[in-house]
Amino acid sequence: MGKSLKKSKARKWSMDEVRKVKGVQMRDADPWTDVISSTGSTANRDLPESGTRVVDDTTSLTLVWGGTYAALRAVQPDKGDTYVGYESMPVQMSTLSPRRGLLGQLTIVLSDKVEEDGEEAVVLKDRWEIEWQQVEKDLVQHPYIADDVDAATIIEQVEFWKNAEVKLRAKFKYLDENAAEQTLTTKALEVATKILRGHEKYAVYAPVMRWIRDYQGRPDPAACGFIESPTESIAGYVYLKTGDRLAQQGDDAWLRNEEWTGADDWDTDLYTIGAGWNTAVAP
Repeated sequence: MGKSLKKSKARKWSMDEVRKVKGVQMRDADPWTDVISSTGSTANRDLPESGTRVVDDTTSLTLVWGGTYAALRAVQPDKGDTYVGYESMPVQMSTLSPRRGLLGQLTIVLSDKVEEDGEEAVVLKDRWEIEWQQVEKDLVQHPYIADDVDAATIIEQVEFWKNAEVKLRAKFKYLDENAAEQTLTTKALEVATKILRGHEKYAVYAPVMRWIRDYQGRPDPAACGFIESPTESIAGYVYLKTGDRLAQQGDDAWLRNEEWTGADDWDTDLYTIGAGWNTAVAP
């Protein structure tokens, strides 16, 4: 039998890769013969017996390769490895048998069978998806206002104006903390003008990174709601882990979709594991 699925990473083979491998011949190391076949091709190749497909509770496919024993030994797959074009059917076992003339035969069984409980999930295929998500912010959060040296005064004036009586609002006036009538000026007036036109917020766009993986076996989802940088990202943003969804596709095939949302900033007290306000909700 091949190795257990519990290994660091399954390998994905291509048929061209298998065909191109040439093993080093060690005549005195092969006990069954010291004469290599001198007729026909000794390159790794599909044999006529390859392609047997069995459909039962699961589907299996048997690949049979011929070539030199040494070359086939170099491409014998481990359990859990996959082949391009057969990603949903990992290797269940492979058998390398010696033949006369330093030749060999490699028999590989692929299957979509359900693994026993306790086996480690194996990634069959992965890819990244990027989406720009619209986020609405209050006008006073716009850098044109927020970065102004008088931002606090501008925001205070706008709040007084928003809470003023209609007749004052229409004239861009308000009553200050001393009940004195004031008139909006400069940037506070600009903000109020836009609000009266119906533009109370403005849109910005943030990247959402999604890592999508197909598994044989059920993977364990990870906690969400914490600041974390994905392995693929767009520079200039701080990322929050915002999703980790699992969906069973049939038998023991699972689809996992992890998600990270970028922003200018995330509050480290709220979204850092075990820090400050977040201590009570950390996993």
